[in-house]
Order: sequence, then C-alpha cells, then structure tokens
Amino acid sequence: MKLDKQNIKEFLKIHNKLKIAIQNIDETKDLYLTDIREIENAMFYIRHLFDFKSPDGDYYVDYVLKEDAKE
Repeated sequence: MKLDKQNIKEFLKIHNKLKIAIQNIDETKDLYLTDIREIENAMFYIRHLFDFKSPDGDYYVDYVLKEDAKE
C-alpha cells in the first residue's frame, strides 16, 4: 500500500497528538481523558486505514492483518 500525501499528513497529526499525550503523562504522572480519547482515535484511524482485524472477533486480543483473521 502506498501512502498518499493526505495519509502522511494524518499520520503526522496522530504522531503529534500521541507526543502531547506522552508529554502530559511524563510531566504530570497522570493521564487525562482527552489523552485517552486521542490514543483511541489514533488506534481507530490506523486500524481502519490498514484494515486490521481481530483474529477471532474479540476486541481484547491483538489485531492481525485481514488475511490472517478468521472469517
């Protein structure tokens, strides 16, 4: 898959939001709800961009490539 300029810009935005979340955690030794939301949004974007799937439909396991998931 080749990433276009828009995808790369989205990854840059995600990177910067995750960087802010990590900085907040490091500085305050706490985690804000907005940081959790940004981490979830980043995961959602990446999961859907690359079509990652749960191997058995369970949310709480590591996701895999679509072709490796059970149908």
